Amino acid sequence: KEADCILYDRLIPAELLKQADRNCETIYVGKADHMHTMKQSQINELLVEKAMEYRHVVRLKGGDISLLARTQEEVSYLKGKGIPYELISGISSCMAGPV
Repeated sequence: KEADCILYDRLIPAELLKQADRNCETIYVGKADHMHTMKQSQINELLVEKAMEYRHVVRLKGGDISLLARTQEEVSYLKGKGIPYELISGISSCMAGPV
């Protein structure tokens, strides 16, 4: 609810985005096999651009951010540009089910 801008992937449910403030800018940057909205380099640049424009920018990803999510690439890019960031993980599906 505090986000000024949310960059989100295809695995994010629409219902979750509806919880954002009505003035929050939402930008779809999702990827699927052979169907990319934008290249990773463009997403990296957009993260920096929005971080300079807004106070709270959220990069919302579905799934485990440590697996196949290009998280390290985005974090390295932000770090290289001097943009502060915080990683907040959800619960991985491999940990959420019964054991």
